[in-house]
This record gives sequence, C-alpha cells and structure tokens, in this order.
Amino acid sequence: MVKFRLTDHLFSYKLLNHHQSAYQRHHSIETSLLYIHDHLITAIGSQKLSCLCLLDLCAAFDTIDHDFLLSHLILVWHSQLCSQLL
Repeated sequence: MVKFRLTDHLFSYKLLNHHQSAYQRHHSIETSLLYIHDHLITAIGSQKLSCLCLLDLCAAFDTIDHDFLLSHLILVWHSQLCSQLL
C-alpha cells in the first residue's frame, strides 16, 4: 500500500528523474542497459572520449556488521532530533 502511494505521489509531482528505471512501470535493468549502450555507441560513433565505470555496491553492504550500522544510525538520528528540539 505504501509503495503504491509513494509511487503515485512521485509520478504526480514529477519527482522522478526520467532516466530512472527502478520503480517505474515498463522499465527494468534492460531499459537502463539499452540507454547506456545507446549513449556509448553514439559517443564512440562521434569519436568522443567514452568511459564506463560500473560499481557493485551489493557486496559492500554484506561486509558491514548490520547491528553496528543500525546502532550508529539510531545514535545519529537521535542526536539530530535532540539538537532540533534544543
């Protein structure tokens, strides 16, 4: 329910980047890859310098102690909340 409301809100107020493929109807990873591929081929055809850097951030989150991360996020959130109240 929340996902649908949030998605509707984002679409209604045009808050999503038109290049974003996640969380949009009829878009997928293939849409993103085709977009990137098309721009790379166009740049190469125009003899422009082209570079593609891919990062796999999924593995980065596997190395973090989630309990440690959560406790620090709560601590930061709590300190920000307290500073706003003072």
